[in-house]
Amino acid sequence: MRIATLTTIALFSALAAGTASADGFTGTLGYENARPGGNNGSLNGAANNVDSDWGITGSLGYGFDKHWSADFWSGLNKFQHTVSQPGVGDVARVDERPMALTVDYHFLPESKFNPFLGVGYGWTNVSNEKGLGPLAADTIKAKNDSSVSYVLGADVPLNDNVFLRGSARHLDANSAVTIDGTPSGNLKVDPWVYGLSVGFKF
Repeated sequence: MRIATLTTIALFSALAAGTASADGFTGTLGYENARPGGNNGSLNGAANNVDSDWGITGSLGYGFDKHWSADFWSGLNKFQHTVSQPGVGDVARVDERPMALTVDYHFLPESKFNPFLGVGYGWTNVSNEKGLGPLAADTIKAKNDSSVSYVLGADVPLNDNVFLRGSARHLDANSAVTIDGTPSGNLKVDPWVYGLSVGFKF
C-alpha cells in the first residue's frame, strides 16, 4: 500500500509539472533479457539458482512535457526460469510476467541522446509452476509480488516519430513458495530486465 501511495503521489507531481506543450503518447516494442540477481532465495532449506531468459516487451507512455512522462511497461510474453540447487540439479520451472508503472525524467529531450531515469510501482505475475527432478511429483505454488521498480535508459531519435531505446529496469520480485500446500521457502527472482526497443510517437 505504501508503494502504491508513493507512486500515486509521484504521478500527480509529474502531472502538475506538465505544460500545455505536452509531448503526447509513445509506444515501444522491445526484446529484453530478465536476469535474476545473485540471491535467489531457497526451497526446503537449500539455496536456489535461477537462470535468465529473453522475451518480448512493450510499453505505453505519456509525456506531460519535454522532461516528465509516465510509462506503463510489461513483458508481452512470459519469461521462463529454471530453478536449480547445488548438488541437486533442476528442481522447478516457473513463468513470470513483470510489469511496471514509472514516472520518468528525461534529461536532454532535444538532443540526439536523451537519457532518462524513472521510479515507480512494479508487479510480477508468477504462473505455470512445475516441479522438476526430486520435486517432479509435488505441487509447487508461488505467489505474485509487488515492489518498487527503477529504470535507467536512453532514447535515440531516428526521425520525428521513431526512436531507439536502450533500458535497464529492476524489480524486486520475491515470491513465497508452497510445496504440496506447505510453506517451503521463497523464490527471489529479483531481476534486472535490459535490452533494446523501437519506439513510436503518436
